[in-house]
Amino acid sequence: MLKYIVGIVAITSVQSALSNVNSLLPNVRLGQVNHAGPGCPPGSVEVNFGANKQALHVTFKQFVVRSGGNTESDRANCTVAVPVQLPEGLQLRPYQYTLKGVVNFGEDASGSLIVENFLAGIRGPRIQRFFEEDDRGPFQVSATSSSLRWSECGKNAALRTSIGAQIVSEDDDSDGSALIDLREVNGAPARYVIQLEYRPCR
Repeated sequence: MLKYIVGIVAITSVQSALSNVNSLLPNVRLGQVNHAGPGCPPGSVEVNFGANKQALHVTFKQFVVRSGGNTESDRANCTVAVPVQLPEGLQLRPYQYTLKGVVNFGEDASGSLIVENFLAGIRGPRIQRFFEEDDRGPFQVSATSSSLRWSECGKNAALRTSIGAQIVSEDDDSDGSALIDLREVNGAPARYVIQLEYRPCR
């Protein structure tokens, strides 16, 4: 009987915590988003919440790296800072990151993509992907955070993402054409999605 009662109390506590979180979510808001870098000129990045504010969707309108013709190499980077305004009594943590895009690598061309993530200046998951000749089509990279770090109670959550892409042609006599495109996939925006988790302050 005692175990049964303890179990009921535990379930009730969890349900109460979830109810409290859900009641506070309407007050979660985006602050002023800042971005900089050759891969994201002014006005070329959009950040929005997903359904029920369980994710951040980052859209890059001009992030593309390409080589070919007289261009043997190309690189670009973009840093996006997203302040999330939290109501008193709520914390969040980002726990999963997914980036989609399109690549098209010709003969003797190679490239790389690196994504770094931070919460309040503390480094989170680092995603790295290498591309080789004949890599073509849509791609997806993702990482899950094993960190238990949450944003500070009573303070806004400062999320920051840095993305860098590079292409190199290894043979001057070959075509060396290549493309890394983070703008869209199959006609839809190629978003960078950051999944969020919330809890009452502890």
